[in-house]
Amino acid sequence: MGVAGSGPGAQFGLSIKTVDMTYDTSSHSVTRVSEASMIVQFGPGVFGHDTIRQRNLKLGVRIRRAHISAQLAVTTGTVTSPTQPPPPAGQYLPQTEDPQVTQELVALFGVDSCRFLFWSRPTERWIGFTIAGNTLPIAVSPAANDRLFFRIVLGRLDTSHVKDCELVPVIAGFGNVPLQQHYALGLSVYTRGAAAGAPTFDAQVLGNA
Repeated sequence: MGVAGSGPGAQFGLSIKTVDMTYDTSSHSVTRVSEASMIVQFGPGVFGHDTIRQRNLKLGVRIRRAHISAQLAVTTGTVTSPTQPPPPAGQYLPQTEDPQVTQELVALFGVDSCRFLFWSRPTERWIGFTIAGNTLPIAVSPAANDRLFFRIVLGRLDTSHVKDCELVPVIAGFGNVPLQQHYALGLSVYTRGAAAGAPTFDAQVLGNA
């Protein structure tokens, strides 16, 4: 978790709850479904996603090269509970990488490299997305129950132990503001999922608008 940003204005962030983590033993890929709500302070407090619908959302993940890829799909829905599951897989809208956002992320945060004599090879990569607010399904009413759902498939997860995890930095920001001026920073934690006996983790991220 982290807090970042600059300039005056209200703080906006995301409270992210992991609702499902599924590990494919044959491909070693992992699918993480998370439920996100808008917050203006750490702790309880949920607000509608009108701001994202109006200003769009930039999202970036930094993965290790060993992870191969990260695929993102997004939808909206109502708050989950033991009797209210997350939206079905077919409801999610696949997102394609936005090269401009990826370039912003690389310029701002860089990537780590492994150096060999006269050359170096990046050991990680940024993948950036722009989620267009006008493509999101109709908001849930009341606003307190309105949630964003992210479905991220990490191409390969090779943990050394069932309780082991991989940390993936996540950057979020409004689509109409350069990331150099505003971003929220968080960490996604990928595991083999509860069905395999692994833990799952939630997060909150907050930054200045």
